[in-house]
Amino acid sequence: MGSLLEKYGWYEWLCHTNFSFLIGASHPHSYLERAVNFAYSGLAVTDYDGVYGLARAHRNLQKLRKDGFGEDLRLFYGGELHLEQDHEVPLLYQNTLAMIPHSHKGYTNLCRIFSYAHREGKTNAYVPLDDLLGFDVSDLSMIQPMRGLMRRTDVAGSELSRQYEQLFEHFGGRMFFALSRHLNPSEDLWIDTALEYARRLEAKILMSQDAYFHAPSEKDLSDLVQAIRTNLTMEEAVPHMFVNAERCLHSLEGLERRYSPYPFFEEALRNSRELAESIDFDFRELRYEYPKEMIPEGHTALSYLSELTWQEAGKRYGSPLPGSIAATLHRELELIETLGFADYFLTVWDIVRWAREKEILCQGRGSAANSAVCFVLGITAVDPALFDLLFERFVSV
Repeated sequence: MGSLLEKYGWYEWLCHTNFSFLIGASHPHSYLERAVNFAYSGLAVTDYDGVYGLARAHRNLQKLRKDGFGEDLRLFYGGELHLEQDHEVPLLYQNTLAMIPHSHKGYTNLCRIFSYAHREGKTNAYVPLDDLLGFDVSDLSMIQPMRGLMRRTDVAGSELSRQYEQLFEHFGGRMFFALSRHLNPSEDLWIDTALEYARRLEAKILMSQDAYFHAPSEKDLSDLVQAIRTNLTMEEAVPHMFVNAERCLHSLEGLERRYSPYPFFEEALRNSRELAESIDFDFRELRYEYPKEMIPEGHTALSYLSELTWQEAGKRYGSPLPGSIAATLHRELELIETLGFADYFLTVWDIVRWAREKEILCQGRGSAANSAVCFVLGITAVDPALFDLLFERFVSV
Protein backbone atom coordinates (compact mmCIF):
# COMPACT_ATOMS: atom_id res chain seq x y z
CA MET A 1 0.00 0.00 0.00
CA GLY A 2 1.32 3.45 -0.90
CA SER A 3 2.36 5.94 1.70
CA LEU A 4 -0.22 8.56 0.69
CA LEU A 5 -3.14 6.33 1.57
CA GLU A 6 -1.38 5.44 4.81
CA LYS A 7 -1.00 9.15 5.49
CA TYR A 8 -4.50 10.36 4.59
CA GLY A 9 -6.73 7.28 4.68
CA TRP A 10 -9.59 6.57 2.29
CA TYR A 11 -13.01 8.13 2.82
CA GLU A 12 -15.76 6.96 0.50
CA TRP A 13 -18.35 9.71 -0.02
CA LEU A 14 -20.94 8.22 -2.39
CA CYS A 15 -22.66 4.93 -1.52
CA HIS A 16 -26.16 3.98 -2.61
CA THR A 17 -27.73 1.13 -0.65
CA ASN A 18 -30.85 -0.90 -1.34
CA PHE A 19 -32.73 1.84 0.51
CA SER A 20 -32.38 3.67 -2.81
CA PHE A 21 -35.23 1.43 -3.87
CA LEU A 22 -34.54 -0.51 -7.08
CA ILE A 23 -31.36 1.52 -7.62
CA GLY A 24 -28.80 0.34 -5.08
CA ALA A 25 -28.15 -3.39 -4.93
CA SER A 26 -26.48 -3.89 -1.52
CA HIS A 27 -27.52 -3.66 2.12
CA PRO A 28 -25.90 -1.02 4.36
CA HIS A 29 -24.21 -3.72 6.43
CA SER A 30 -22.56 -5.15 3.31
CA TYR A 31 -20.94 -1.80 2.56
CA LEU A 32 -19.84 -1.35 6.16
CA GLU A 33 -18.38 -4.83 6.52
CA ARG A 34 -16.43 -4.47 3.28
CA ALA A 35 -15.20 -1.00 4.28
CA VAL A 36 -14.02 -2.38 7.62
CA ASN A 37 -12.27 -5.31 5.93
CA PHE A 38 -10.49 -2.90 3.61
CA ALA A 39 -9.49 -0.59 6.49
CA TYR A 40 -11.31 2.47 5.15
CA SER A 41 -11.23 5.54 7.37
CA GLY A 42 -14.82 6.54 6.62
CA LEU A 43 -17.88 5.81 4.53
CA ALA A 44 -20.90 7.96 3.66
CA VAL A 45 -24.35 6.59 2.88
CA THR A 46 -25.99 8.84 0.28
CA ASP A 47 -29.26 7.28 -0.81
CA TYR A 48 -31.55 9.09 -3.22
CA ASP A 49 -33.98 11.75 -1.99
CA GLY A 50 -34.16 10.67 1.63
CA VAL A 51 -32.41 9.41 4.74
CA TYR A 52 -34.12 6.00 4.66
CA GLY A 53 -31.03 3.85 5.10
CA LEU A 54 -29.15 5.94 7.65
CA ALA A 55 -30.70 4.49 10.80
CA ARG A 56 -30.07 0.96 9.54
CA ALA A 57 -26.47 1.82 8.66
CA HIS A 58 -25.98 3.36 12.10
CA ARG A 59 -27.33 0.27 13.86
CA ASN A 60 -25.26 -2.01 11.64
CA LEU A 61 -22.09 -0.15 12.56
CA GLN A 62 -22.99 -0.26 16.25
CA LYS A 63 -23.39 -4.03 15.98
CA LEU A 64 -20.05 -4.36 14.20
CA ARG A 65 -18.38 -2.41 16.98
CA LYS A 66 -20.09 -4.49 19.62
CA ASP A 67 -18.62 -7.54 17.91
CA GLY A 68 -15.16 -5.98 18.03
CA PHE A 69 -14.94 -4.55 14.50
CA GLY A 70 -15.21 -1.13 12.90
CA GLU A 71 -13.90 1.05 15.71
CA ASP A 72 -11.74 2.99 13.25
CA LEU A 73 -14.44 3.46 10.61
CA ARG A 74 -16.45 6.68 10.65
CA LEU A 75 -19.96 6.72 9.24
CA PHE A 76 -21.18 9.88 7.52
CA TYR A 77 -24.90 10.53 7.09
CA GLY A 78 -25.94 12.07 3.79
CA GLY A 79 -28.20 11.80 0.78
CA GLU A 80 -28.43 12.53 -2.93
CA LEU A 81 -31.06 14.94 -4.20
CA HIS A 82 -32.77 15.17 -7.58
CA LEU A 83 -32.99 18.69 -9.02
CA GLU A 84 -35.38 17.58 -11.78
CA GLN A 85 -38.07 14.95 -12.25
CA ASP A 86 -35.78 13.01 -14.53
CA HIS A 87 -36.03 9.71 -12.69
CA GLU A 88 -36.86 7.79 -15.88
CA VAL A 89 -33.60 8.58 -17.67
CA PRO A 90 -30.50 6.46 -16.99
CA LEU A 91 -28.88 7.15 -13.62
CA LEU A 92 -25.75 8.58 -15.20
CA TYR A 93 -27.76 11.43 -16.74
CA GLN A 94 -29.98 12.38 -13.81
CA ASN A 95 -29.47 15.89 -12.46
CA THR A 96 -28.51 15.27 -8.83
CA LEU A 97 -26.19 16.38 -6.07
CA ALA A 98 -25.18 14.82 -2.76
CA MET A 99 -25.16 16.56 0.61
CA ILE A 100 -23.31 15.69 3.81
CA PRO A 101 -24.20 17.38 7.13
CA HIS A 102 -21.43 18.64 9.40
CA SER A 103 -23.59 18.93 12.51
CA HIS A 104 -27.01 18.32 14.00
CA LYS A 105 -28.11 21.62 12.47
CA GLY A 106 -26.87 20.47 9.07
CA TYR A 107 -28.79 17.22 9.40
CA THR A 108 -31.92 19.19 10.26
CA ASN A 109 -31.46 21.24 7.11
CA LEU A 110 -30.91 18.08 5.07
CA CYS A 111 -34.16 16.56 6.36
CA ARG A 112 -36.10 19.74 5.59
CA ILE A 113 -34.86 19.69 2.02
CA PHE A 114 -35.79 16.03 1.56
CA SER A 115 -39.20 16.59 3.14
CA TYR A 116 -39.87 19.34 0.62
CA ALA A 117 -38.66 17.07 -2.17
CA HIS A 118 -41.62 14.78 -1.42
CA ARG A 119 -44.22 17.56 -1.39
CA GLU A 120 -46.03 16.03 -4.38
CA GLY A 121 -45.93 12.43 -3.19
CA LYS A 122 -43.74 9.50 -2.34
CA THR A 123 -42.23 8.92 -5.78
CA ASN A 124 -40.19 11.10 -8.12
CA ALA A 125 -39.04 13.43 -5.35
CA TYR A 126 -37.12 16.50 -6.44
CA VAL A 127 -36.29 20.09 -5.52
CA PRO A 128 -35.84 22.54 -8.42
CA LEU A 129 -32.61 24.49 -8.30
CA ASP A 130 -34.41 27.79 -7.72
CA ASP A 131 -36.22 26.29 -4.72
CA LEU A 132 -33.04 24.75 -3.32
CA LEU A 133 -31.39 28.17 -3.45
CA GLY A 134 -34.03 29.34 -0.98
CA PHE A 135 -33.19 26.70 1.63
CA ASP A 136 -30.82 27.09 4.55
CA VAL A 137 -27.81 24.90 3.71
CA SER A 138 -25.59 25.98 6.57
CA ASP A 139 -23.51 23.12 7.98
CA LEU A 140 -24.05 21.14 4.76
CA SER A 141 -21.38 20.30 2.22
CA MET A 142 -22.34 19.51 -1.35
CA ILE A 143 -20.71 16.84 -3.49
CA GLN A 144 -21.23 16.85 -7.26
CA PRO A 145 -20.92 13.30 -8.61
CA MET A 146 -19.22 12.79 -11.98
CA ARG A 147 -22.67 12.25 -13.47
CA GLY A 148 -25.71 14.26 -14.42
CA LEU A 149 -25.86 17.38 -16.54
CA MET A 150 -22.18 17.33 -17.41
CA ARG A 151 -22.87 14.18 -19.48
CA ARG A 152 -26.00 15.43 -21.25
CA THR A 153 -25.78 16.81 -24.75
CA ASP A 154 -29.09 18.66 -24.37
CA VAL A 155 -27.62 21.00 -21.74
CA ALA A 156 -25.53 23.95 -22.88
CA GLY A 157 -22.18 24.46 -21.22
CA SER A 158 -23.18 27.96 -20.13
CA GLU A 159 -26.32 26.62 -18.45
CA LEU A 160 -24.34 24.01 -16.58
CA SER A 161 -21.69 26.52 -15.55
CA ARG A 162 -24.40 28.80 -14.20
CA GLN A 163 -25.92 25.97 -12.14
CA TYR A 164 -22.55 25.09 -10.62
CA GLU A 165 -21.79 28.75 -9.93
CA GLN A 166 -25.10 29.21 -8.13
CA LEU A 167 -24.57 26.05 -6.05
CA PHE A 168 -20.99 27.02 -5.20
CA GLU A 169 -22.17 30.39 -3.96
CA HIS A 170 -25.20 29.01 -2.12
CA PHE A 171 -23.18 26.40 -0.24
CA GLY A 172 -20.63 29.02 0.74
CA GLY A 173 -17.84 27.34 -1.18
CA ARG A 174 -18.51 23.97 0.52
CA MET A 175 -18.86 22.32 -2.88
CA PHE A 176 -16.76 19.36 -3.95
CA PHE A 177 -16.47 17.58 -7.28
CA ALA A 178 -16.13 13.80 -6.92
CA LEU A 179 -13.80 12.25 -9.49
CA SER A 180 -14.39 8.58 -10.21
CA ARG A 181 -12.34 6.14 -12.26
CA HIS A 182 -14.22 3.06 -13.42
CA LEU A 183 -11.70 1.64 -15.91
CA ASN A 184 -13.85 2.23 -18.96
CA PRO A 185 -13.23 4.96 -21.56
CA SER A 186 -16.90 5.97 -21.68
CA GLU A 187 -16.77 6.63 -17.94
CA ASP A 188 -13.27 7.92 -17.35
CA LEU A 189 -13.34 10.54 -20.09
CA TRP A 190 -15.50 12.63 -17.74
CA ILE A 191 -12.70 13.01 -15.21
CA ASP A 192 -11.17 15.87 -17.16
CA THR A 193 -14.57 17.55 -17.59
CA ALA A 194 -15.37 17.41 -13.89
CA LEU A 195 -11.88 18.58 -13.01
CA GLU A 196 -12.19 21.51 -15.41
CA TYR A 197 -15.42 22.69 -13.78
CA ALA A 198 -13.85 22.36 -10.34
CA ARG A 199 -10.79 24.38 -11.34
CA ARG A 200 -12.93 27.04 -12.98
CA LEU A 201 -14.93 27.51 -9.77
CA GLU A 202 -11.93 26.98 -7.49
CA ALA A 203 -13.96 24.19 -5.89
CA LYS A 204 -12.24 21.33 -4.12
CA ILE A 205 -12.04 17.82 -5.52
CA LEU A 206 -12.51 14.42 -3.95
CA MET A 207 -12.18 10.87 -5.22
CA SER A 208 -15.10 8.48 -4.99
CA GLN A 209 -16.02 5.06 -6.26
CA ASP A 210 -19.65 6.25 -6.52
CA ALA A 211 -20.82 2.83 -5.43
CA TYR A 212 -24.17 1.21 -6.25
CA PHE A 213 -23.22 -2.25 -4.94
CA HIS A 214 -20.64 -3.30 -2.39
CA ALA A 215 -18.71 -5.91 -4.38
CA PRO A 216 -18.16 -6.83 -8.06
CA SER A 217 -20.13 -10.03 -7.55
CA GLU A 218 -23.29 -7.94 -7.15
CA LYS A 219 -23.16 -6.49 -10.67
CA ASP A 220 -25.68 -9.01 -12.02
CA LEU A 221 -28.10 -8.14 -9.22
CA SER A 222 -27.60 -4.45 -9.99
CA ASP A 223 -28.48 -5.08 -13.64
CA LEU A 224 -31.61 -6.96 -12.63
CA VAL A 225 -32.63 -4.17 -10.27
CA GLN A 226 -32.35 -1.58 -13.04
CA ALA A 227 -34.50 -3.72 -15.34
CA ILE A 228 -37.17 -4.12 -12.68
CA ARG A 229 -37.15 -0.41 -11.88
CA THR A 230 -37.59 0.59 -15.51
CA ASN A 231 -40.05 -2.24 -16.26
CA LEU A 232 -37.92 -3.37 -19.20
CA THR A 233 -36.43 -6.67 -20.25
CA MET A 234 -32.77 -7.21 -19.43
CA GLU A 235 -31.87 -6.51 -23.04
CA GLU A 236 -33.96 -3.36 -23.21
CA ALA A 237 -32.60 -2.06 -19.87
CA VAL A 238 -28.93 -2.12 -20.93
CA PRO A 239 -28.77 1.70 -21.28
CA HIS A 240 -29.77 1.93 -17.59
CA MET A 241 -27.04 -0.47 -16.46
CA PHE A 242 -23.47 0.32 -15.53
CA VAL A 243 -20.84 -0.60 -18.11
CA ASN A 244 -18.86 -2.84 -15.75
CA ALA A 245 -18.60 -4.07 -12.17
CA GLU A 246 -16.35 -1.25 -10.92
CA ARG A 247 -18.97 0.80 -9.05
CA CYS A 248 -18.23 -0.92 -5.77
CA LEU A 249 -15.76 -0.72 -2.89
CA HIS A 250 -12.16 -1.67 -3.74
CA SER A 251 -9.15 -2.45 -1.60
CA LEU A 252 -6.71 0.29 -0.65
CA GLU A 253 -4.09 -1.35 -2.84
CA GLY A 254 -6.48 -1.30 -5.77
CA LEU A 255 -7.37 2.33 -5.14
CA GLU A 256 -3.69 3.24 -4.99
CA ARG A 257 -3.08 1.66 -8.39
CA ARG A 258 -6.22 3.23 -9.82
CA TYR A 259 -5.74 6.84 -8.77
CA SER A 260 -2.06 7.41 -7.97
CA PRO A 261 -1.12 8.10 -11.63
CA TYR A 262 -3.25 11.25 -11.54
CA PRO A 263 -1.55 14.49 -10.46
CA PHE A 264 -4.52 15.36 -8.23
CA PHE A 265 -4.17 12.17 -6.15
CA GLU A 266 -2.68 13.71 -3.01
CA GLU A 267 -4.74 16.88 -3.28
CA ALA A 268 -7.98 14.89 -3.37
CA LEU A 269 -6.91 12.67 -0.47
CA ARG A 270 -6.04 15.73 1.60
CA ASN A 271 -9.37 17.39 0.80
CA SER A 272 -11.18 14.21 1.73
CA ARG A 273 -9.52 13.98 5.12
CA GLU A 274 -10.14 17.68 5.80
CA LEU A 275 -13.82 17.25 4.95
CA ALA A 276 -14.05 14.28 7.30
CA GLU A 277 -12.34 16.20 10.10
CA SER A 278 -14.81 19.08 9.70
CA ILE A 279 -17.79 16.79 10.33
CA ASP A 280 -18.97 16.48 13.91
CA PHE A 281 -22.27 14.64 13.74
CA ASP A 282 -23.42 11.22 14.81
CA PHE A 283 -26.87 9.67 14.99
CA ARG A 284 -26.35 9.13 18.71
CA GLU A 285 -27.01 12.87 19.10
CA LEU A 286 -30.57 12.54 17.84
CA ARG A 287 -33.41 12.65 20.30
CA TYR A 288 -37.08 13.14 19.64
CA GLU A 289 -37.94 16.81 20.20
CA TYR A 290 -41.52 17.34 21.26
CA PRO A 291 -43.38 20.52 20.25
CA LYS A 292 -43.27 23.30 22.83
CA GLU A 293 -45.94 25.66 21.48
CA MET A 294 -48.58 24.59 24.01
CA ILE A 295 -46.35 25.26 27.03
CA PRO A 296 -46.88 28.78 28.45
CA GLU A 297 -43.89 30.98 29.16
CA GLY A 298 -42.49 30.41 32.62
CA HIS A 299 -43.52 26.75 32.67
CA THR A 300 -41.61 23.56 32.04
CA ALA A 301 -43.38 20.62 30.45
CA LEU A 302 -43.71 18.97 33.86
CA SER A 303 -44.94 22.05 35.71
CA TYR A 304 -47.57 22.74 33.06
CA LEU A 305 -48.68 19.11 32.96
CA SER A 306 -49.01 19.14 36.76
CA GLU A 307 -51.02 22.36 36.69
CA LEU A 308 -53.37 21.01 34.02
CA THR A 309 -53.74 17.70 35.83
CA TRP A 310 -54.78 19.20 39.18
CA GLN A 311 -56.97 21.79 37.47
CA GLU A 312 -58.87 19.21 35.42
CA ALA A 313 -59.03 16.77 38.33
CA GLY A 314 -60.79 19.44 40.38
CA LYS A 315 -63.35 19.87 37.61
CA ARG A 316 -64.04 16.14 37.47
CA TYR A 317 -64.03 15.22 41.15
CA GLY A 318 -64.64 18.49 42.95
CA SER A 319 -62.64 19.91 45.83
CA PRO A 320 -61.17 18.46 47.91
CA LEU A 321 -60.14 15.51 45.74
CA PRO A 322 -60.85 12.01 47.01
CA GLY A 323 -57.74 10.78 48.80
CA SER A 324 -57.27 7.77 46.55
CA ILE A 325 -57.45 9.93 43.40
CA ALA A 326 -54.98 12.49 44.76
CA ALA A 327 -52.57 9.73 45.73
CA THR A 328 -52.83 8.12 42.29
CA LEU A 329 -52.22 11.41 40.50
CA HIS A 330 -49.22 12.17 42.74
CA ARG A 331 -47.73 8.74 42.01
CA GLU A 332 -48.28 9.01 38.26
CA LEU A 333 -46.82 12.51 38.04
CA GLU A 334 -43.75 11.40 39.98
CA LEU A 335 -43.23 8.48 37.59
CA ILE A 336 -43.80 10.76 34.57
CA GLU A 337 -41.09 13.07 35.94
CA THR A 338 -38.69 10.17 36.53
CA LEU A 339 -39.17 8.83 33.00
CA GLY A 340 -39.14 12.26 31.32
CA PHE A 341 -42.54 11.69 29.72
CA ALA A 342 -44.18 15.05 30.45
CA ASP A 343 -43.71 16.32 26.87
CA TYR A 344 -45.35 13.17 25.52
CA PHE A 345 -48.45 13.56 27.71
CA LEU A 346 -48.78 17.25 26.78
CA THR A 347 -48.45 16.48 23.07
CA VAL A 348 -51.21 13.86 23.19
CA TRP A 349 -53.39 16.18 25.28
CA ASP A 350 -52.91 18.96 22.74
CA ILE A 351 -53.84 16.66 19.84
CA VAL A 352 -56.98 15.44 21.64
CA ARG A 353 -57.97 18.99 22.59
CA TRP A 354 -57.62 20.15 18.98
CA ALA A 355 -59.64 17.16 17.71
CA ARG A 356 -62.46 17.88 20.14
CA GLU A 357 -62.51 21.56 19.11
CA LYS A 358 -62.92 20.41 15.49
CA GLU A 359 -65.57 17.87 16.52
CA ILE A 360 -63.37 15.01 15.38
CA LEU A 361 -64.10 11.79 17.23
CA CYS A 362 -61.01 10.51 19.03
CA GLN A 363 -60.30 8.36 22.03
CA GLY A 364 -57.26 7.10 23.87
CA ARG A 365 -57.30 3.33 23.87
CA GLY A 366 -55.51 0.27 25.15
CA SER A 367 -53.37 0.59 28.26
CA ALA A 368 -53.73 4.39 28.17
CA ALA A 369 -56.94 3.69 30.09
CA ASN A 370 -54.72 2.70 33.03
CA SER A 371 -53.74 6.33 33.57
CA ALA A 372 -55.56 8.70 35.90
CA VAL A 373 -53.66 11.60 34.32
CA CYS A 374 -54.99 10.60 30.89
CA PHE A 375 -58.51 10.42 32.30
CA VAL A 376 -58.58 13.83 33.96
CA LEU A 377 -57.02 15.41 30.84
CA GLY A 378 -59.83 13.97 28.72
CA ILE A 379 -57.60 11.65 26.71
CA THR A 380 -59.40 8.51 27.91
CA ALA A 381 -62.90 7.84 29.21
CA VAL A 382 -62.18 5.17 31.84
CA ASP A 383 -62.39 6.49 35.40
CA PRO A 384 -59.51 4.87 37.31
CA ALA A 385 -61.42 5.43 40.54
CA LEU A 386 -63.77 2.63 39.49
CA PHE A 387 -61.06 0.07 38.70
CA ASP A 388 -57.77 -1.15 40.08
CA LEU A 389 -55.60 -0.26 37.04
CA LEU A 390 -51.83 -0.46 36.71
CA PHE A 391 -50.34 2.78 35.37
CA GLU A 392 -46.89 1.17 35.10
CA ARG A 393 -48.23 -1.07 32.32
CA PHE A 394 -49.07 2.00 30.24
CA VAL A 395 -45.56 3.48 30.52
CA SER A 396 -43.89 0.05 30.17
CA VAL A 397 -42.11 0.08 33.54
